[in-house]
Amino acid sequence: MKLVVRAILKSCAMACILLIAACAQFKPSLPIRPGDRVRMQYTCRSADGLLMATTERAPTEDARTPKSPVFKAPAAFEPVVLTAGSETVCSTCPKESLQLKGFDDALHASLAAVIVDRPYGRHQQVLLKRQVPEGLPPGKRYVGLAKVWERDKQSSMLTDDYRKAMGHEPVVGFQYPYEMGLQASVFAIKDNHVLIRYTSEVALGSTVPTAFGQGIIRDGGSQWQIDMQVSEGQLVRAGGLVGRVVEVNPKMFYIDFGNSFGGQELVCDVRAEPIRE
Repeated sequence: MKLVVRAILKSCAMACILLIAACAQFKPSLPIRPGDRVRMQYTCRSADGLLMATTERAPTEDARTPKSPVFKAPAAFEPVVLTAGSETVCSTCPKESLQLKGFDDALHASLAAVIVDRPYGRHQQVLLKRQVPEGLPPGKRYVGLAKVWERDKQSSMLTDDYRKAMGHEPVVGFQYPYEMGLQASVFAIKDNHVLIRYTSEVALGSTVPTAFGQGIIRDGGSQWQIDMQVSEGQLVRAGGLVGRVVEVNPKMFYIDFGNSFGGQELVCDVRAEPIRE
């Protein structure tokens, strides 16, 4: 009987030791504090489920994932490093100095602000909204562009400028893709100038990709004409800026770049890990 009791006590003691060791190794997830440097993975979608931005390879390369027309694949599939905390707002800066904030910069600033007081190491869903900066001048907020883009069928450039732009000596017959369905080719070199001809790679009336969606290519005599097929409410991306088309007429269309997310609410799945120095 004593041997049985002794064995039971020994087993209980061993269990307590293991339990204490496990508790000693367990550390509760501390909340993220302002000023913490974090490494974050994220995938953000619009309210209607279109992929807007991600640090992940899988949604980027999955053809079944619906993507926003302003989606841009990351240069590298790796977490971004952010400093947690609210955005700094300059209350003393003159209104004329207010600048438009690019989509990526605004996204990272919003993520850095919204993760404060949230736990490390957990997949979480956050909602992000942006407002038009108060006092943003209309001249910086709205941009007007020609609805019909024109490209001369022939052009010339200085030989030195050609070398700098192309990185090689000009050669008659050299061809290179231009943009919007046009092919450029060097057809002559004369008097220190490179003469370039532009031809259409597609049939007239076909659609071609542009920075603002699809365009229709037409023959305008000495020029090629690309009629931008934009519509009011359409999201567009120009470099780092995302905006929304607010007006279209036969000659011009106007984009509102005041809201960095194009007026959309983003739904983001995020995971933040601490950076240990």
